[in-house]
Amino acid sequence: MIHLREIDESNWLDCIDLKHEDERFVGSPAFILADAYVSRHYMTAYAFYMGETIVGMTLLQNEPTNHEKGYAFTEFFIDDRHLRKGYGRQAVGFCLEKLRENGFAVAKVCVEEKNDICLAFCRSCGFTESRRTDWDSRYIDFSMIL
Repeated sequence: MIHLREIDESNWLDCIDLKHEDERFVGSPAFILADAYVSRHYMTAYAFYMGETIVGMTLLQNEPTNHEKGYAFTEFFIDDRHLRKGYGRQAVGFCLEKLRENGFAVAKVCVEEKNDICLAFCRSCGFTESRRTDWDSRYIDFSMIL
């Protein structure tokens, strides 16, 4: 079963070796780690593990904000070598649980309109399309009540 572990000095280098199909939609592992560092006051990077093997990563918001533009999780991906094994759905479940623990009532994600795989995945996980983003009409907001 998948579990989450915060990315820190003990595992960040292993995360760099993760690969994913399309960096047009999700940043490289190095970019995600840089984003986590810059956003460290409100975002935390997590690795998804199957046993002791890292199979993916994401950024999670640490606490709810009072404004509607904050996203609960972003930069979510499963390594190419571990796709089609059900890890993505398990990882989403753990992300949602972590967000509940952090006080979120609603989980939000933002998806680029051309990312058909992610759009279908979000819908299949129970997220509903809420609207186009205010800041860029190429993106679609999805939400889920926790």
